[in-house]
Amino acid sequence: MKNLISKYLRYSICWIVLITPNTVIAFEPVFSAKRGFYQSSFDVVVSGLASGDSIYYSLDGSDPRTSKTAIRRLAPVTVRIDPESSTGGRPTAPAVILRACIKRVDSVGISVTHTYLFVQKVKTLSPENVRPGTGWPNPTTNPNPQAIDYGMDPNILNDSRYRNLIDSALLAIPSISIATDLKHLFALDSGIYMNAMQDGRDWERPTSVELLRRDGIEGFQINAGIRIRGGWSRHGDNPKHAFRLFFRSEYGKAKLEYPLFENEGVAKFDKVDLRTGQNYAWSYPGRLGRYNTMISEVFSRDLQREMKRPYTRSRFYHLYINGVYWGLFQTQERSEARYAESYFGGNSDDYDVIKVGDYYSIEATDGNTDAYRELWDYCTIGFQTNDAYFKVQGLNPDGTRNLNFKNLVDIDNLIDYMLIIFYAGNFDCPSSKFRGDKEPNNIYCIYNRNRKDGFKFFIHDAEHTLRTTAGEGPGVGLYENRVNIGRFGIMDVASFSKFHPQWLHYKLSFNTEYRLRFADRAYKHLFNNGCMTPKKAIELFQSRAKEIDMAIIGESARWGNTYLNPAATKDNDWLPAINDIVKNYFPLRTNIVINQLRDENLYPTVNPPIFKSMNDTIFTDVLDVNAGFVLRIQRPSGSGKIYYTLDGTDPRAIGGSISASAIDGGSAVDVVINSTSLIKARILIGTFWSALHEIILCTPGGTQNLKVTEIHYHPFGTEFADHKAYEFLELKNTSTNPINLSQANFINGITYTFPFGTILEAGGFIVLASNRDEFNRRYGFYPFDVYAGQLDNSGERVTLCAVNGETIFTIRYYDTAPWPTTPNGGGYSLVPTEINPTGDQNDPSKWRASLDIHGSPGRDDIPLTSENSQANIPIENSLSQNYPNPFNPTTVISFQLSTTNNVQLKVYDVLGREVATLVNEIKPAGVYQINYNASHLAGGVYFYRLIAGNYSSVKKFILIK
Repeated sequence: MKNLISKYLRYSICWIVLITPNTVIAFEPVFSAKRGFYQSSFDVVVSGLASGDSIYYSLDGSDPRTSKTAIRRLAPVTVRIDPESSTGGRPTAPAVILRACIKRVDSVGISVTHTYLFVQKVKTLSPENVRPGTGWPNPTTNPNPQAIDYGMDPNILNDSRYRNLIDSALLAIPSISIATDLKHLFALDSGIYMNAMQDGRDWERPTSVELLRRDGIEGFQINAGIRIRGGWSRHGDNPKHAFRLFFRSEYGKAKLEYPLFENEGVAKFDKVDLRTGQNYAWSYPGRLGRYNTMISEVFSRDLQREMKRPYTRSRFYHLYINGVYWGLFQTQERSEARYAESYFGGNSDDYDVIKVGDYYSIEATDGNTDAYRELWDYCTIGFQTNDAYFKVQGLNPDGTRNLNFKNLVDIDNLIDYMLIIFYAGNFDCPSSKFRGDKEPNNIYCIYNRNRKDGFKFFIHDAEHTLRTTAGEGPGVGLYENRVNIGRFGIMDVASFSKFHPQWLHYKLSFNTEYRLRFADRAYKHLFNNGCMTPKKAIELFQSRAKEIDMAIIGESARWGNTYLNPAATKDNDWLPAINDIVKNYFPLRTNIVINQLRDENLYPTVNPPIFKSMNDTIFTDVLDVNAGFVLRIQRPSGSGKIYYTLDGTDPRAIGGSISASAIDGGSAVDVVINSTSLIKARILIGTFWSALHEIILCTPGGTQNLKVTEIHYHPFGTEFADHKAYEFLELKNTSTNPINLSQANFINGITYTFPFGTILEAGGFIVLASNRDEFNRRYGFYPFDVYAGQLDNSGERVTLCAVNGETIFTIRYYDTAPWPTTPNGGGYSLVPTEINPTGDQNDPSKWRASLDIHGSPGRDDIPLTSENSQANIPIENSLSQNYPNPFNPTTVISFQLSTTNNVQLKVYDVLGREVATLVNEIKPAGVYQINYNASHLAGGVYFYRLIAGNYSSVKKFILIK
């Protein structure tokens, strides 16, 4: 046992540190009133948890654990919540910030913040250019170059159009409240707001963050770190800075666990941006504020979502700093390693994240630049040959996968990314027109070194977009042409440090296969009902405008007069800027970009075939039909011939010839559809092909008999990989007929789209896994495929949708009772109680833990006995991690025996002394769960050891007392 003690002693040391005096531990005061919105003053009672508890509280935003202004009272404490009061050094502000903690003789609890917001007081308690109180910088005598601006413009507040709408504007969207010691923001030498150009961990300060909602949904409060966010907008002449929030265990919780983006995104974050309008904001100097929409930037990111590409999500909020209204902001995800881990799976350490750093040079904000340099090396050689073009994608010249080649670029992702740049007329990304198109800016791309599925590119800071006219800066407006900057030598990348995705696109465009693939994607998005057609683009843009249609009044009152005279208003400035884009940009831009692409040989002059139903043209790429539906494929003009396929392949072969599976459709052809089908069609004139036109025709499919039959969301890890690599999800067809899963896709929980032609036979299984190789290592066979993202150890919603968008199933599993708990880290999977599940699979009584450690992928989960036909499937001796861990006073230890064995299961303390014998007997093969009551032991670190025949294993557990 000496080696065992040596190996694990560090855990006992850490445990001792956790319980030393004066350590912040998890006890919190209790507030009698919830944070939120109020109409009149009231009293809050703040209670302790035990007799003799002292309550330390503050009303000036400072942390009561360390604040010199904190008030100490013996619990319980009654605190008056009155926005008119200046008690406790409160600023003149419409929100009352009550921060409190419990202090005892040898310890201090967590600081908890409650913001009580009186929006009807914003008008009277936000005087223009009057600092809210002591410690706030004076806007007229500030010695720092940082511009300071306070309060609401009385001209807006008294404007007949808005004076009765201010309260509604401030309640139209949720609010975020930030509370921190004023010195963290405004100290001349160390405040992050007064030194906004500074960056990095040294310029991160502690804060409290709250989300306040009025829709009946609970918000949150979390202690976090805060920094200034942005690039050029950090300069001191900008009085409204953006922020970045960091969630770390040193502040309290290691992650924010909250569905910021509802079902659209994940529910755990270690950092989030609070961005706002920057170069085009009303608060920014110059004349660009007249173009302010507050939504132009997020529109480009929304386009990436509509293209079904990875993207960063956003929501709008009003922001309050220590109770003072600070205007309109929006959350935004950070497309970095933790983001990639959440959405693509694996670990954050697997990812390289490339961005633009100092001096407009690329850097790896996560991982390294090795793979990105390999991509650069390919560019220096060029892609004129198909060998090079396919090799950079990890393919052979015939397009088949070559496992010896790295896939360094996700071609379709790159193309869609560039189409957004071109369509939006973005002249500051990825090649910056401000820098003569010689340097990169605003790029983010992510690469998984293990999965090697190519660099993926993310729209970021797309402010310089959707301009209809020239103005300040280098933009030319509606006819902005970012497509041709390579051909005319305007764009130049002379070194690796300046390498960006548009240079990669430019070098790839010398290859015929790439150009046609670009045309295929352009046709999908710029024609029919694609997301870049006028109607769809307007709908998408206006959906964002609708979100802030009322809230923008608050932004106008707060910042509209900072640099503009008269002050910017909703009706005079914001609505005209919105309508200008809707009326003068979107209706014309699509055809402008198509012509720009044609000029660069990125879109052919040969038009694709037309799809019709009867005499009606079909403008969608997915259509529900009944068996017997007739699709008419028609040539759009008098020359050329239609070639189409029904098997999901391209009618054009690599190199330009007609593929072996292509069907000659002549000038027109009728195709009878009897089952879900993917039709791909092109026109060929001489040697010139059109872009690809494709459609999925969906017939009714009986997917109601598709069931989830196993969820392994928190398996054991191994010496080869951690537990995330061994996750899997199993589906079963419980009917007597095949189920067509073509293009069905998981939209919650995991991300995966079934390829066309996926047929699940009656009684058959499909297993999707997190890691192909590790799954094979454990189970001896490969999964059907690998999904992106991870199954949440805390439980989450898993939703599968058909290609037409209809929900096939949605299951919300949990890791706590009444759901089975041993699948959460105990080595077991979650399986239905019935072999062929019936009823509501959201009912926890319909689920149990698997009979075997590691579950039973690809088969029904039934006991392995000599009478069972599955008995030839091998199992092995294994010892599971106990659950729960830490525990007090009982825990469950699980183990599995492959054959009859003489079993010893004993518990030892950190000195190697035996403290309990749990098992010491011969046991037959099977799965065992031992309930261990350790109430007789002192708190600390212990070990349990299983010996079964030649098998021996040791695990650590922690007893809390």
